[in-house]
Amino acid sequence: MHMPTLGHRGDVSSLLHASTTGAALQTAYALTESWTLTAHLLADIRPLKERRLFAAEAGAGYGWRLAPQTRFTLHAGAGAGGGRSGFTSVNLAFIDSDGRRFQSRYAQAYVQPTISRYLQPVTVSFAVRVNGAYFSRLREGPYPAVPNGYSPVNLDGQQVYYLQPAGQFGFDVGQHGQMMVSGGANLLLNRPDAANVSRFVVGLGLQWQLSRPAGAQQSLAAPLTPKVG
Repeated sequence: MHMPTLGHRGDVSSLLHASTTGAALQTAYALTESWTLTAHLLADIRPLKERRLFAAEAGAGYGWRLAPQTRFTLHAGAGAGGGRSGFTSVNLAFIDSDGRRFQSRYAQAYVQPTISRYLQPVTVSFAVRVNGAYFSRLREGPYPAVPNGYSPVNLDGQQVYYLQPAGQFGFDVGQHGQMMVSGGANLLLNRPDAANVSRFVVGLGLQWQLSRPAGAQQSLAAPLTPKVG
């Protein structure tokens, strides 16, 4: 999940993040002091699990400064993904009716309220994303080698809604860098029979951010100044 903390026009950040759902490259650009544009690329390649998934999303956020060190942003966006799926750590597999894995595809849209607070040298962010995904092809069932596995869950042509709470902690590294630690959950709202798709997510990343005024997080901490003239 992307939780940028930009606050001045022209600020830009790039975050390389690895988690239990794969590796992600996240970029954000502050179009104005209130509007932020975001982009997110995700790759999950696990040869031992026969998994090769890719996803991309783009979005925008509008922010309000609640206090000099606190900012609230409402993000929204959309994306798509797909690839060859494999079994997970709980011995589930995305399989076809004859037991073979196949290509999965989905499109999604989301709304994500986010609140961030700068406590030098730490930035703390918390977000809750409501994500709606349409699976044009996804079937989850037991791994063929495991007897008495889970009953197959066919999500082909289904809309699935997720609630995704997450927290992020950033530690300043130098003037323009941050080490990021994140954690969250992916919870199904409308498919209790597919509860095994839900999972906890933890991750670690390194962020580079160019802000105005200079400093990795001064854009979030500095108060707004009125324009003259």
